[in-house]
Amino acid sequence: MPVAHRRRRSTQAADVAVLESKLAPPPGNNGAVPRPALLERLRWRHRTHPVALVSAGAGYGKTTLAAELAASDSRPTGWYTLDELDNDPVIFLTYLASVLERCGAPADGLTRAAAPDVTARSAAAAVKKAASAMPGPSLVVLDNVHLLEHPVCLQCIDALAAELLPGSQLVIVTRWNPPIAFDEVRTVRLGADDLRLTPQEAKLLLQTAAHFADTEEARTLERRSEGWAAGLYLLARSGRRSAVGFAGDRDAVERFVDDYFHAEVLDGLEPDTYAFLREVALLDRVSGALADSAIGSRRSADHLAELERLNLFVSRLDDEGEWYALHPLLRHLLRSEMRRAEPIRSETILERAADWSEQLGDLEAATECAVTSTNRERAAGLVAAAAPSAYWDGREADVERWLAHVDSPDILAAHRQLAVVGAGLLALLGQPEPAGRWASLAGDGSSRRRMADGSPETAWTKALAAFLCPDGVGQMLHDARAACELLAEQSPLRICGLLCLGFAELLTGDAAAAESSFATAAELAADADVPAGASVALAMLSLRAADRGDGPAAAALARSAAAFVRSGRLELHLSTSIVHAAAARAALSQRRISNAQSALQLADRLASRLTYALPWFASYVRLELANTHLAVGDAGRARELLAAAEEILARRPGLGIVEDWIATLRLDLRLGRSVADGATTALTAAELRLLPLLPSYLSFREIADRLDISRNTVKTQAISVYRKLGVTSRTDAVERAQTLGLLDRESPRPDDDLSHA
Repeated sequence: MPVAHRRRRSTQAADVAVLESKLAPPPGNNGAVPRPALLERLRWRHRTHPVALVSAGAGYGKTTLAAELAASDSRPTGWYTLDELDNDPVIFLTYLASVLERCGAPADGLTRAAAPDVTARSAAAAVKKAASAMPGPSLVVLDNVHLLEHPVCLQCIDALAAELLPGSQLVIVTRWNPPIAFDEVRTVRLGADDLRLTPQEAKLLLQTAAHFADTEEARTLERRSEGWAAGLYLLARSGRRSAVGFAGDRDAVERFVDDYFHAEVLDGLEPDTYAFLREVALLDRVSGALADSAIGSRRSADHLAELERLNLFVSRLDDEGEWYALHPLLRHLLRSEMRRAEPIRSETILERAADWSEQLGDLEAATECAVTSTNRERAAGLVAAAAPSAYWDGREADVERWLAHVDSPDILAAHRQLAVVGAGLLALLGQPEPAGRWASLAGDGSSRRRMADGSPETAWTKALAAFLCPDGVGQMLHDARAACELLAEQSPLRICGLLCLGFAELLTGDAAAAESSFATAAELAADADVPAGASVALAMLSLRAADRGDGPAAAALARSAAAFVRSGRLELHLSTSIVHAAAARAALSQRRISNAQSALQLADRLASRLTYALPWFASYVRLELANTHLAVGDAGRARELLAAAEEILARRPGLGIVEDWIATLRLDLRLGRSVADGATTALTAAELRLLPLLPSYLSFREIADRLDISRNTVKTQAISVYRKLGVTSRTDAVERAQTLGLLDRESPRPDDDLSHA
């Protein structure tokens, strides 16, 4: 038993002074949050499960829940709050007699049994006799049962549980399960997972007890507390005090929580247990094998299992009981203590843990250990290897923290792979300035060194340059082509390079080449199980199908893209904005307006976080959404998206046909047009770029030379324009475009006999 209790010699029954305060629930807390669902569970189950075992660590609201049950129950109720002195059988039996008397039981026999020489058998018999003589159903609450160790006292509780009358209920409130073999058929158990506050309950506690409004700060407190009621309350109250009395001193805020942990948990632990907890707190998650290796101990798995059983804020992370984690607030306290008290020992533990994790292939765990330590050189290599997968797993906050740890010119100059990876991730995180700074430290790729995937350094720097697109889509196209030629066949960057190539081709007017690049990227990403790459590539193919007027193909491709989003759990990633945009366009092409609007709402939430860190993607997504919003009649949202795209273009000029698309959309908004009025927003950016040249007397070959694309591409785009405008000739297309306001009335009509020359 890792908790130290004081013992005292047995006393005489006549010496026991019964305190009324122990026989009544504690005073109500005005800030307590009602738990109707848990109360209903206790009330509903009591007829088939007369014993309720409410077991969780300090501060989870166990006693408050039991008091709420007692206050709302119509049955005669007996309440008993135990303390360490109640380990004396005489004291315990004396109080238990008073509890049962309040439920109507004749407890004289139990009082007589309260003698220093009482045996477990005689005491249990007296309890059974008293309980069986109750006149009707009753409620008995025993609080702080974890303080009991004496076998006579424990045997009495077992006897009481076995002898309950039909309709009666025994509620045992404890920090850990007592060594009593309760009948599982008759027992309902509520643990820490049941008692954690739901987000709604946490919000209510913050509002009523700490007067926090529904702000981002409140949500942060909720996440940090992980549903632990006492922790949430203390963080909130101390946070308000800090703002007023401590000028925002975070240490002052944490001290309220730390003091609670010491008073309620840590100060009662045996020294060896305290030391073990403090050392494993250096690790975010820990197994017995990892702890044995890192701290040089034995039987760590048994220690962790016992700490979890005792509800000492150590939680099991899997069904097998292999991995555990401390509550983050306790881990923060103990880790700080350990680093201050034993800095050298702390570094040794973290280094051993990183070695152990890396040997097993768990790069993210190894990275976490390296980042927690002070060895930034070790962390640099691990961050470069682990950060991309962590980002796509939704651990953006961890990735930002890891990158901040190694953000040093010296470190980045020495670790070019880290500089490239970090710059790309910072762009995905919407941080253009840091991304540019890291990219500048990645070098120009002139060295002959090989990167981890076997590619030359030049391939990585070209891929990064294409991804960030600082110098316009023309240079992006050049860099993407170079990257795709130089990257090793199995390089994880190949899919990214193909996507960049496809977007660059699209934005420079070569839609056919773009479609080929996206198709190749989709195939590679699906084969390599890269859901992010597959979802983006398929979404772009869906949009191309919608541009061609092929609604069924657009819908099928959009569904495939969404399936990869689900399989990769990418719902909150910025890349998924294009998937929702494709779904909206596909729904619109099939006249499913409500479905299109739903997809637009999802896309808008993600698109709002896009920045000029990735100007080609941010502008394209916003303009695609703006056109679809306009088509469903939401001109106001279309204007907002247009303004955002214009701001990106102002910061990152040279985005090719994005500029033409912006001009066309601006005109559409001024004239109040939408797809419902014609084909305006059904035309692709490349087709809109071609349209002003159709009224001229230039042949398709001459137009191709002017646009720097092939004659076949011009012909394909022109035929698509004819179909979307509902015409069959170039002359009719010009006339229809003039009617729609896409072209000036003064534009000359071409000679169709010459248009295909």
